[in-house]
Amino acid sequence: MNRDLYALTTETRELALKFLMRAGEEELETLIYCTHRPLESQAKRYRQGRAIGTIRAKADQLDKLYKSPDLAAILMGVGPQLETIIVTYAGPGQSLHNYGMAFDGVPVLNDQLIWDSSKPIWQLYGRLIVESGLRWYGESGTWDLTHSQLRGVSWRDLIKTYDFKAL
Repeated sequence: MNRDLYALTTETRELALKFLMRAGEEELETLIYCTHRPLESQAKRYRQGRAIGTIRAKADQLDKLYKSPDLAAILMGVGPQLETIIVTYAGPGQSLHNYGMAFDGVPVLNDQLIWDSSKPIWQLYGRLIVESGLRWYGESGTWDLTHSQLRGVSWRDLIKTYDFKAL
């Protein structure tokens, strides 16, 4: 998993650093544990917990709807994933992680990662993300509190014009 802030786009990195500075001011220790995610890693994450028919349907969507046969091939080519829990709904090219415009982070308290979303520390974490100019997935009640991304961009727009071979 890539933790390098320099793997993010310049704008995303600057906002992430702004967040980390604000978190430091509030004495909120934070671990950013995932920045840019390669397409193959995204494909493996998507395949987790899914039947082959669902995976094929996603590959068909990438190929036909998004005109990305290369992404469909990546999804089909990464092989079976034995994990049983679904961890993402985004196939390769359908996450802003793939473009370096998103990161995942978690608050730390007493040297412990705080994954429990009912803990009040998550509200501080989310407030600081939003104040830093990023979109926090906890804003709208989505399940992925760890995910933050650049505002005003959509993978649906990027996937149409992005040169994935350059990755």
